[in-house]
This record gives sequence, structure tokens and C-alpha cells, in this order.
Amino acid sequence: MNVLPIIVRELRAEARRPVNYRLRMFSAVVALVVLGFFVWADADARSGSRAFSSLTFGIFCAIWVGVPALAADCISRENREGTLGLLILTSLKPLEIVLGKGAIHAIRSLTLVVSALPIITIPFMLGGITATDVLRTFLFNLSALILSLAAGLLASSLCRQWTRAIILAEIFAGGLAFAFVTALSLFVGGTVGAATRASERLVVVAQLFFDSSSSPLPATTAGPPNITAFLFLAVMGSGAILALGTILSAYRLKTSWQDNPPSNRHRWMQDVFFKPRIALGLLRKQNRSRLTTNPVGWLQQYSWTARSSKWAWCFIVILGVSWLMAEEVRLVHLGWPWLATGLFLSMAFSAVASFQREKQNGALELLLVTSLGERQIIFGRLRGIWGQFLPAFLILLLTAVLFRLGNIFNSTLHFLFVPVVGLYFAMHLKNFVVAWLLTAGLTLFIPSFYFGFSQSLLLAFVTSLAAVLLYFEMKDRTFALVRV
Repeated sequence: MNVLPIIVRELRAEARRPVNYRLRMFSAVVALVVLGFFVWADADARSGSRAFSSLTFGIFCAIWVGVPALAADCISRENREGTLGLLILTSLKPLEIVLGKGAIHAIRSLTLVVSALPIITIPFMLGGITATDVLRTFLFNLSALILSLAAGLLASSLCRQWTRAIILAEIFAGGLAFAFVTALSLFVGGTVGAATRASERLVVVAQLFFDSSSSPLPATTAGPPNITAFLFLAVMGSGAILALGTILSAYRLKTSWQDNPPSNRHRWMQDVFFKPRIALGLLRKQNRSRLTTNPVGWLQQYSWTARSSKWAWCFIVILGVSWLMAEEVRLVHLGWPWLATGLFLSMAFSAVASFQREKQNGALELLLVTSLGERQIIFGRLRGIWGQFLPAFLILLLTAVLFRLGNIFNSTLHFLFVPVVGLYFAMHLKNFVVAWLLTAGLTLFIPSFYFGFSQSLLLAFVTSLAAVLLYFEMKDRTFALVRV
């Protein structure tokens, strides 16, 4: 195979992109913040093992979120910019193009981990870490890296628009993550006689890999060698899934690299599944009302994809809460924050993608020369984002009230403030992934280390600063217009 030219070309292109250096610095800073918090919060003899577990958990979550987002635009960007046809016209085969793209983004993802490696070595000096812990966490995160890369490659070959590619990549990654953790929990649950419920098996898995300070498995288990052997098999299985995803991506690339009109089957699927058929008069009335009262917010909700995501999140929240209640009622207290975090991450994604889309297609310049002022544009877009996620958030609030979770106020602040920070970074930064990560870090990650009034004060300060900077940058027209 002639994969080397693709790798050399992509290495040179990625080396000239400043965003890669910023991402490495961002990963190192995040690892340092996590380590500092846990060392400060727990200074007993086993703080090294607990700090190592917290960093492992952070890397595990970052892999599933970041790697699919980074790899989701590798093929779709070539197709969107018109350079994919040039690659096809060379002697390179579609499989070689996909392999080269996959290798580059695997290296790119590994550099983010390597940049945080000096921070990861600090818990070793604190003590309490065994070679088994290191091997297990390495195999665990390596499987996650391979599976998330497969999700990004497959999504990039299926979508041309980068926002849809990222959304599809995260959906694929979520499904693979659920399957991976479920398979591991079934294996661990089979070795633990008391772990018969799915929730109990998941707790055992969390203790096994992310709480090395405690005894991970009872005496009835088959022992650490079986867990390690299973993780080796998991890495091999993840490699097989990556190979299958690469083959499917190459086949998709071979059959769809030309700009052909939609096929009859594609038009039939759009007409059957995506064309409105029920309450058409009510839908037209709502669209006219939104366009009249809030034309900027109408841009956020007029498409069928925006309407689908609005009610899809309601379905996800209802399904998640129902599953937690079916397993055990007390698990609602543990699973509710994860559902809320997912919703806020989606809000950050939507806020960052909104003005990015207008900057690309030129609609932002048209908005700025209309009679709408800067405040109307900003608050109109915020109202559109709030309205898009309001039904799902109300379901979460109702669940919090019924189960007396006690974090309603801070969750409401997150719902109101996350889109403001996301809009600022959408206007200020050129790269979507960096803007999304910074929004999530400043509104969700860093405030999670504070509690009560301190968290609310930090959120209010960050949001106020972002709102002021957003207004003046839009007023002075000093924002970045081109995405690189």
C-alpha cells in the first residue's frame, strides 16, 4: 500500500495549524487542574493512586469526546473543499486514503495524551500505584482510542457538512462506548457473584479502573490476570472494529466522491421520514411567528435537523431517567448530573456551531448590515438556543424536583449561561473544536471543582465577561471570519 504520501502530506498540513499546539496546551492544563484539585482534596497516604485514577477517568472521557470530533472532519473536509477528487485521480486507492487519514488523526490524538504525560507521572511520585493499575488503564484507554477513531472515520465518510459529521461521530462513539462498557461490566459481573444487576456491574467497573485506592474486586473474583486478558482481547476486538470501519469508509468514499444528484432512494427517504405531514398549518403558523418576533432565533430552529434534535433530547432524557428508576431509584441521584452535563454539552455545541455556520456561508455579514442591532442579534440567537433545549431541560428540572436533588439553581444557571460563552467563542475563534472545548471547560469542567455560591459566582463572572467581549467584538467587527 502507498499510504506514506498521505501521511507526509497530512503531517505537514497539521504542523502548520496553530490549533494543534493550542489543543496540546489545553490538554496539559486540564490534566494539571484535575491533579491539583484531587491532591488538594485528598492528602492521605493513598492520594497518588486516587490522583492517578482521577486522571485516568478524565483521559477516558476526553477520548470519547475529543477523538471523534477531531477525526470527524478528515474526509468530509476534503469533500467539502473539492480536493477529494484530486486525491482520487492520483494513484492512491480509497482504502489507502482512509488509512492515511486514520493514521494521521491517531497520531494527532496521541500527541494530546503525550502532552499531558508529564502531569500523569506526578502521581507515581506520590506512591500507591502498581504495575497492574498502569497496564489496565493503558489497555482500557487504548481500546477507547481505537473505537472512537473508528467512529470518527465512519462519520466523516458519511457526511459532507462538518457539524453533521461531528454529531454523527459522537453518536457512533456513544454507541461504541456503551457497548464496550457493557461488555466489560458483563465480564466483571460474571466474576462477582453479588453483581447481578447492571448498575452493580457498572459500579464494579468504575471501582476497578477509576478508584484504585479501594479494593477493586471481592475475593470471589477470578483475579486480575483474567481482567488483563480480557482487556487484551478488547484491544484486539477494537482493532477489528476499526478495520471494519475503515473498509466501510473506503467503500463509501469510492461510491460517493463525485457530486451526483440525490438518488431516488435518498429522495424517497427524505420525503417519508423528514417531510412534515401532521399539523402543517400549526407548523407554518409557528414558523411565521418566530420569523416575525425573532428572525435571528428562527435561523436556529427552522431546519428539520434542529427540530429533530429538540425532541430527540426529550426522548434521551426520558429514556435515561426511566432506565435509572428501573434499575434503582437511588441511581437517579448519580445519573441525573450526567444527563444534565450531556444536555449542556449539546447546548455548547449548538451555540458554537451557530455563528460558525453564518461566518462560513456569509449570512453573518448580511445580518450585520440589516436594521438589527448587536443586542438584538445576540439575544435573538440566545432565545433560539434556549427555546431549542427548553423542553428537555424542563423534564430534567421536574425530575430534580420530584427526587429532591437540590441542584436546581446551579443547573438553571448553566442552562442560561452556557450559550452565552459558546456564542463568544464562536465569534472569537476560527476553529470549532477549540471553541467547543473552551466553552465546556469554562462553564462545566472548571466550575465543577467549586460548590454552592462559589460555583454560581464563577459562572456569573465568566458569562458576564464573555457577554461584554461578545458585544464589543460584534460592534467593532473584530471577530474572526474564516475557519481554518
